[in-house]
Amino acid sequence: MFLTILSLLALLVVAHGFLRVVRYFWQWLGYDVDLDRAVAGGYVSAEVALAAEGDKRALTAEQRRELALGRERMREEFLDRLRIGWYQVVFLFVIGSVAGLLLEELWMLATAGVSQSRVGLVWGPFSPLYGCGTVLLTVATFLLRRNGARLWQVFLVSMLIGGALEQLTGWGMEALFRAQSWTYVYLPDHITQWVAWRFLVMWGLLGVVWTKFVMPWVLFRIGEPTTRRQVVFVTILAVYLALDIVMTLVSMIVLSIPLTALTLGMVAFMLMAAGKIGGAAGKHFADQQRRLGEVNGFIEETIQGEKVVKVFCHEERSIADFHERNHALRDSAMQANRLSNILMPVIMSLGNVSYVLCAIVGSLISVATGTISLGTLVSFLSLNKGFTSPITQISQQLSAITQASAGASRVLQILGEAPEVDNGYVEL
Repeated sequence: MFLTILSLLALLVVAHGFLRVVRYFWQWLGYDVDLDRAVAGGYVSAEVALAAEGDKRALTAEQRRELALGRERMREEFLDRLRIGWYQVVFLFVIGSVAGLLLEELWMLATAGVSQSRVGLVWGPFSPLYGCGTVLLTVATFLLRRNGARLWQVFLVSMLIGGALEQLTGWGMEALFRAQSWTYVYLPDHITQWVAWRFLVMWGLLGVVWTKFVMPWVLFRIGEPTTRRQVVFVTILAVYLALDIVMTLVSMIVLSIPLTALTLGMVAFMLMAAGKIGGAAGKHFADQQRRLGEVNGFIEETIQGEKVVKVFCHEERSIADFHERNHALRDSAMQANRLSNILMPVIMSLGNVSYVLCAIVGSLISVATGTISLGTLVSFLSLNKGFTSPITQISQQLSAITQASAGASRVLQILGEAPEVDNGYVEL
C-alpha cells in the first residue's frame, strides 16, 4: 500500500513537470496570445489586459468578470467559425492517446496495485484506441453542439460511439491478433463480451461533460495555425505518428517478406472473390425485392378488384399472371440465396488455401535457404490464420448486409415515387 501511494505521488510529480514543459513549449509555438487577441478584438479593455498580465490576484471582481466574459465571447465566436481539419485532428489524437494511456495505467495501479504497460504503438506512449475515441467523440459532439442538440441527444450519441468503438476494437484484437485487453463477460449487465451497460452510461456522461466543459476549451486552446512554427510542428507530429503506425504494422510482418507477400496476395484474391460473389448476390436480392413488390401489388389489386375480375371473366388470366410473377420471384430468390450461401464457404476455403500455401512455401524456403526456422514458420502461420479469419467472418455477414441494402433501396424507390393525381374521372 505504501509503495502504491509512493508510486502515485511520483507519477503526479512527473506529470506536473511534464505539464510545465508543455506550457513553455506552447508559449514558444506562439499560442499564448489570448490577451492580445482579446484586446485587438475588443473583448476586454487594455487596462484589464494590462492588469491581468501582472499579478492576477490583484484584479478586482469587476475586472475578473470582464476578463471571463471577454474570453468566453472570444471562444464562442471562434467555435462558431471553426471547421475541424487535420490540424485539430492531429492534436486531438495525440492528447487522447497520451491522456487515455496515463489514466488507464493510473487506474490499474490504484485498483489492482500493478504497473502494466498499455502502450499500443512501437514508439512513444500512445494508445490509438483512446486517440481515435477522442477524435470521434470531439467531431460528433462538435457537430451536435453546432446544430443545437440537447444534452440527452449528446448522451445517446456518445453512448453509441463508445459502444461501437469498444465492440470493434475488442473484436478486432481477438480476431486479428488473438489478444484480449478487457472482457465484461463476468458483469451481470454485459451486452457483449466487450460492451456493458454501465460503461455505455459512462461513455454518455463523458460525452456530456466533454461537450459542455472540456471540448470548447480544448478546441479553443488548439486554435488554428497562425505561425510557421505551429504548421511545422504539427506536420512533423503527423509524420511521426504515421511512421509509428507503419512501423507497428511492419514489426508484425517482418518475420518473412515472401510469406507476407503471399498472404497479402491471397487476401486480395479473397476480397476480390467476396466482391464478385457479393455483387452478384446483391443484384439478385435487388431483383427479388422488385419482384416481391410486383407480386404483393398484383395480389392486393386482384383481391380489391375481385368483382371486376369476375365480371370480365379474368379468373384464369389472373391465376396465370400470378404464377408467372411468382415463378420469377422464386427464381430470383433462389439465385440470391444460392450465391449468398456459398460466399462464406468459398472465402473460408481460400483462407485455408492461404494457410496451406504459406506452410508449403515456408517449408521450401526453410529447406532451400535456411532463413526461416521452424518457430518462425509456426508463428507466421498463426498470424496468417488470424489475418484471414476476420475476412471469413465478415463475409458471413455480407449476405445480411446485401439483403438490407436491397430492401433499403426498394424503400427509397417507393418513397421517391410521385404521388398519383386524382382527376375525378377514369377512362376505360
